Amino acid sequence: MDYIFNNNKYYTDGQALSTDGTDAYANLDLMFVSFYHLPSGQALYFKAIMTNLDDNYQSQWKEEDVYGRADPIYTYQSTKRNINFNLVVPSSTIGEAMENLAKVQKMIQFSYPYYEKSGFAQTITQSPLVRLKAFNLISSNNHAPVSLSNEGLSISKEPKYGLLGFLANINMDPQVAESEIGAITGENVVIPKTIKFNLSFTPIHENPLGWSSDGFSTPSNRNFPYNIDQSLDGAVQYDVEAVEASYDSFDPDVEDAEDDDAGTPDWASALEENAKAAASGDGGGDDAPVEFEDFF
Repeated sequence: MDYIFNNNKYYTDGQALSTDGTDAYANLDLMFVSFYHLPSGQALYFKAIMTNLDDNYQSQWKEEDVYGRADPIYTYQSTKRNINFNLVVPSSTIGEAMENLAKVQKMIQFSYPYYEKSGFAQTITQSPLVRLKAFNLISSNNHAPVSLSNEGLSISKEPKYGLLGFLANINMDPQVAESEIGAITGENVVIPKTIKFNLSFTPIHENPLGWSSDGFSTPSNRNFPYNIDQSLDGAVQYDVEAVEASYDSFDPDVEDAEDDDAGTPDWASALEENAKAAASGDGGGDDAPVEFEDFF
């Protein structure tokens, strides 16, 4: 898959293989930023080394001064969102450096429209819209929210679920003059080892946003903007209270015959059973609760 990073992808005989921790960071935890270009259907992936994120929401109000009033009359107009962030794109091999520069080149191309020829003329038929995805922080709400399970936190990684909008500004800063970083050079060729760029992204909301008697927005947008299910807070608190209750139920006189016969008791299982009992409200039934302090 395209988003799997491998700095030895362009290895040739005679070159030494290298290892890069940023590859493992991006591949194992799927930590990358993606750009999906709607007119062409092409996607780009960058390792998610984000040094800054500025997510700005600005409400627009019409102001009208009225004679005799201390304050103007304000009429709501709209709420605009603008996202600015910085990315650092590193490389540890010549091949990766060339690939990164090609990716930045393609991203710049994403800011131009789609043309179709009609006779001797060219007509713009599609605007240069993209879907930008950076974890759950920059993402559409047209998919399942962040999930919490025994495996940890997760959310869809697909670039098609990125936030719709356009690249308002791209500021590329190749680190060719940095003495500690440097660049790869050849005959009239300079390939930066590290590229920094600043992006300004203007989202376009695909569904109406606002409040009604049914709550905020439509069901698909209830988790706007960061894809956190608001019912999750109650679920997490419920589990925390259950575990805390298991600690409060310490009984020093408890003895478990089966555990005595088996040797060292499974304190982790005992604590888990206490948490389940506290959560169900039955106090553990006739069996006295067991604390892990009993086993140390």
